[in-house]
Amino acid sequence: MTEISLEDIVHAVLRSDHDAAEDSIEIAREESSGDDAVVAVSFRTTEGDPRRAFLSLTRDREGAWRASGGWSGGPGAPGPDEVFVTSGGWGCSGSRQHAVLGGWVAEPSAFTARLADPTTGQVLTDQVVNEVVVFMSPGELPLRYAQVELLDQSDTVLRRAPVYRTAPRSTRQSPTMQEVGGGVVRRGRRHGAQKSAGSVHAPGETLSAVTTSDVWDEETAARYDADAEVHFAPDVLDPTLDLLERLAEDGPALEFAIGTGRVGIPLAARGVPVTGIELSEPMVAQLRRKVDEQQIPVLVGDMATTAVPGAGTFSLVFLVWNSISNLRTQAEQVQCFKNAAHHLRPGGRFVIDLWVPPIQRLLPGEEAVPMSVGEGHLVFDTYDLLTQECTSHHYHRDDEGTVRYGAGHFRYIWPAECDLMAQLAGLELESRWADWKGSPFLATSDTHVSVWRKT
Repeated sequence: MTEISLEDIVHAVLRSDHDAAEDSIEIAREESSGDDAVVAVSFRTTEGDPRRAFLSLTRDREGAWRASGGWSGGPGAPGPDEVFVTSGGWGCSGSRQHAVLGGWVAEPSAFTARLADPTTGQVLTDQVVNEVVVFMSPGELPLRYAQVELLDQSDTVLRRAPVYRTAPRSTRQSPTMQEVGGGVVRRGRRHGAQKSAGSVHAPGETLSAVTTSDVWDEETAARYDADAEVHFAPDVLDPTLDLLERLAEDGPALEFAIGTGRVGIPLAARGVPVTGIELSEPMVAQLRRKVDEQQIPVLVGDMATTAVPGAGTFSLVFLVWNSISNLRTQAEQVQCFKNAAHHLRPGGRFVIDLWVPPIQRLLPGEEAVPMSVGEGHLVFDTYDLLTQECTSHHYHRDDEGTVRYGAGHFRYIWPAECDLMAQLAGLELESRWADWKGSPFLATSDTHVSVWRKT
């Protein structure tokens, strides 16, 4: 049997998954250690768009190279406080034995790059080759508080920036990335198409189809806290924080869909190190009005595929207030569970807070269920029982008497379905309650707080 070369695999992946023009593929750098390899490639699509990619490859039991993930992105224009034009990486997971961080440098004259963690004193260096840096290390890289420096031949620092990149503070867009072999593209609400900006993507099974999810725009984000005022009340929030603080034990926590920081900020104030992933840049901008990036690092990206530095070291990943339903296909929800497991250390926990679909309220032939009827806010949900898709119709009466309409689109999930998704991700059910206070979960419960543990 003829062995397929590493270069052949790279060409096949780019042609198949990213519509690369065959004659445009150029390998800028190739590094390997043990059974892991990293290949940096530049190419153009068949439509002429310039792209760059980092591909991860691993050797199987027979010694043959196999593609195992990676990312690609547009070149973009770096800002003055950035060290990379396009960057990404991944942690140790599955067959991978090495963690990787790398990209195309923002300073063409850079000779070497240095990754330094001031909290541990650990320093990694790499020589820049064809304007590409590759930090490759057995075990996880020291990234949480690390900085990357670009140096010239005399060791003069040309640029310096933290590894954690937060949501852009200006209107300049970060280079967009998507996971090689699939990934998720989001369709924004009232502000057009959006991709995960500046994010690093988790390894694992890729999503075979593009799915849609609502993305909060600036107008919605600006009034989000006011609309959700009741959920900030101490009697609602304190039990949530009490349980999450206890489950985090002595480790860091990662919040999927951190939003404006309703839960993440007060949890961090209790001493739990919190990192966030959030799809909506306007929501992160609201969070940044309250805390800076040193207090709570946030990556802009989707919670099904985006990975943050330090993946594999978190003691807790949590997703509250029905937010997993924002992922509107079963495949994407499964990938969310897998992404949570990817970030957790052994014994770490994944917690979700989710409503139980009130399908029993539907009368024969009806599609709508009233969910909330109040003087200033009416909510009706409509259901598609075949796809498990749901639309929540919200009618808000403002102070001046006008009525404002908004709709949210979801996919509902049964508790048993969640358990199967967890099992597929290598998680097992530890606890399930009817609420954050620990009330027993019964057949009549309309919500559940479920905890799965990484085995």
